[in-house]
Amino acid sequence: MSYRRRIVVPGYPHLVIHHAAARQRLFVSQACVAAYLTHLRASTERLGVRVAAYCLLPMSVHLVLLPPSPAALFGALQQTHRLHAASLNRWKRRAAARWAGKPLICALDRAHLPGAVLYVESAPARCGVARSPWKCVASSAAERVGFAPSTGLLYPTELMVPWRAWRWKELLREGSDDAFVARLETHARRGWPRKT
Repeated sequence: MSYRRRIVVPGYPHLVIHHAAARQRLFVSQACVAAYLTHLRASTERLGVRVAAYCLLPMSVHLVLLPPSPAALFGALQQTHRLHAASLNRWKRRAAARWAGKPLICALDRAHLPGAVLYVESAPARCGVARSPWKCVASSAAERVGFAPSTGLLYPTELMVPWRAWRWKELLREGSDDAFVARLETHARRGWPRKT
């Protein structure tokens, strides 16, 4: 089977999902989460990639990024994940592959940005990590609704402005539409753009 290239559209939102290799835990402590967010902030600022949402689950990372170019998106992910793997290897005192293959990437139409952010930020409740998504400090939902202090990582996108904190909390409580989630995950697995 031939390799299908992942399509990256500069300036548009992209859903990125990257799983752990061999179902190992990627985030073993709050210090581990803080280190990942520090690496992500440094690499995205350096390459001009904007972060619309993030969620760090024990065995995967879900991001919504707006890259200026394909090279910037891949460079930010590669640098962040390489540094995080090195940190994990130091903490666990053994060298091992931490990330499973290539990340799943799906370019999105701008109209899908709120839905993709909701998908990413409601992941802790959907996956059983936290009862309320905004109580998971490893998610941008906590920052967006004012439950956690600002990390300085989130880029205030104009398409998210109408969603005030109280309304966003209601939407997080309801979660994402199952049909939208299924389509989004299918597009991410196949690397297809998601458009209207």
